[in-house]
Amino acid sequence: MNHLGVALNQQIILVSRDESLIAARLRGEILRTAGFRTTYAESLGRAVSLTFSMQPDLIILEQSFSERERSAFIDCIHGCYPNIPVLYLQYGVARPSLLINACKRILTTQAGDPTVHTVSRITPKMA
Repeated sequence: MNHLGVALNQQIILVSRDESLIAARLRGEILRTAGFRTTYAESLGRAVSLTFSMQPDLIILEQSFSERERSAFIDCIHGCYPNIPVLYLQYGVARPSLLINACKRILTTQAGDPTVHTVSRITPKMA
């Protein structure tokens, strides 16, 4: 366990289209600093492949995917792995503390809790 109370070996897949990969890499670095292991997928197809091979603890979807794409992806994943939670980042770049706390909250939920989560207000504070 790390200082956040989350197991250090928990694996997160960050899914982002090529054009938003920089934001995904920034989020990945934030999560690695907090003790998570992260892997990137530049497409939903690649995310499906990675999910089947590594069975991650959490999948984070960037905002660049349409509702139809997200729904199809989640249905596909949950058809085989119904307990893998998915976090959809709806707006902007997360403040590190909000992203980490959302992941921690999701990864410490009990069996039977929802497996699809949305963070909708994660834009950084304006100075």
